[in-house]
This record gives sequence, structure tokens and C-alpha cells, in this order.
Amino acid sequence: MTTGDISALTLRNSPHEWRVLAGGSGPVLLFLHGAGGSAESFGGVLEALVGRFRVIAPDLPGHGGTRLGAKGRSGLSEMATDVASLVSQQFEAPLAIIGHSAGAAIALQLAHHLSPRGHFLINPALDPFVGVTGWAFPALARGLSVAPFSGDLLSGLFGKERRITELLEATGSVVTPEMKRRYLELAQNPQHIRGTLAMMAAWDVSRLRRRLHDFNSAIAVMIAEGDTTIKPAAMEAAASQMKDATITKRAGGHLIHEEAPEVIAEDIAAFVSGLAD
Repeated sequence: MTTGDISALTLRNSPHEWRVLAGGSGPVLLFLHGAGGSAESFGGVLEALVGRFRVIAPDLPGHGGTRLGAKGRSGLSEMATDVASLVSQQFEAPLAIIGHSAGAAIALQLAHHLSPRGHFLINPALDPFVGVTGWAFPALARGLSVAPFSGDLLSGLFGKERRITELLEATGSVVTPEMKRRYLELAQNPQHIRGTLAMMAAWDVSRLRRRLHDFNSAIAVMIAEGDTTIKPAAMEAAASQMKDATITKRAGGHLIHEEAPEVIAEDIAAFVSGLAD
């Protein structure tokens, strides 16, 4: 992707080979997408902000164009450590970190690595799996992530337009043709499928959840009222545990930053302007 001042970079920063969207100048903003997504999910937001900020958006390890360089690096702590290394060695420290869904958890985990002044969390995934899925789904994901050809098999299963449309509509978001095209391309990539499975298999936010009251940076939590992937009430409960977190609710689904990128971009800009005062 090369749009205006935003370019796609390929950077080798141990242990991974990263694909990063970056561009602009000014205060640095770091964007982290959720599980199964890529940096392009923030494409519209980046385009709206690149004239005012230096924007950085990596594909997370195993996702999109970032190739996993080592096994066992797909958990919350490991991903945060590796993103911190990438940013520290290749870019300037971010003023704020913007995270969507699972990327919001990584954003918080990065607090003690990069010390940003603020976090902007979009539909944050801060709850562990519960009930039957608490043991069955992670176990299934672990098994599939190491099974031979599982990525190829699942890309064949999910890499169909009708199936992708169903999955996207199930998030509560209004699905655009561009979203369908982008997620279909990701779903047809076996490496991306394996990376997503590895992340899901290793996902554990229990320690982070116990530390939510410890964060002292400014935190804004954006909750989409129509999110059917994460219950808005669960997100609000998590936000209530953070010191002085501000909550904003908007109409939209789990992928609200893709439905209304200009609106979300202005919300981010307003939040960041308060950090610089």
C-alpha cells in the first residue's frame, strides 16, 4: 500500500520480518490492529491523520505481511516485547498508542516498554474466554496452529467471498466492498491464517486484566454500541477499572474504525491534542 504520504515498509527487526505502514511527520502515533486483521484496517484513519502526525502501523507477527521469525512469539507479552523492539530500533517513541480489539490489549501491555502519554482503545478485547470456550477454543486453536497444512485448509474454508461477508456482518459493522476485498485477501493467505491461530492459541489477558487499575497514562475507550463481537457492557466494565479512563460511545460495530474512519480519526486527533497541552 502506498497512498499519499503512507508507504509500506519491509523491515528486518529480530525475530521477525515486519511489514509496516508509515508516513507523515509530527507527533508519533502507533496503531495496532486486532487478531485476524492487518495494518490496512486502519488505512482510512491513517490517511485522515498523516497530514498532521507521523503514523506507524505494523502488521502484527504472523499477520498480513509480517513473517514470524520464531515460534512461541504470538502471546500478548511476546508480541508487545517484539513490537516495542521494532518501534525503539526503527522509529521514534510514540506520543500515543491506538489499539483495536486485541491490539488494544497489546497497546496497554506496551505501556512499560514505550511509556506513551496516552492510549486510545477501540472496542478493546480485555476479557479472557469464558465458559466452554475458555478451554475448548484455545485448545482447538493450539492444535490447528501446529497441524500440517492447517493454514492451507482453513484458507480454503474461509477464503470465499460469501463466508467472509458472513463473518464481517457478524461483527455488527456495515460491510463495504473494500472491507470484503481486504479480508478475503487475508483469508486466502495460509501464513496469515496460521499466524492468527497462533495468536488465538496463546492469548491470555488475565494478568493484564488484574493490572488495569495500575495504568497512569491518559486512556480513552471508544465503544461501538452495535458491537456483536465484544459486549459493550464488558468493555465498559473493563474501562471502569482504569484510573480516569474516558468512555465514548458511538453507533457502529466492532470494525467501527473501518466503517467511519474520518470520524474515528478526528476523535483520535482530539485526544492526542489534549496530551500535548
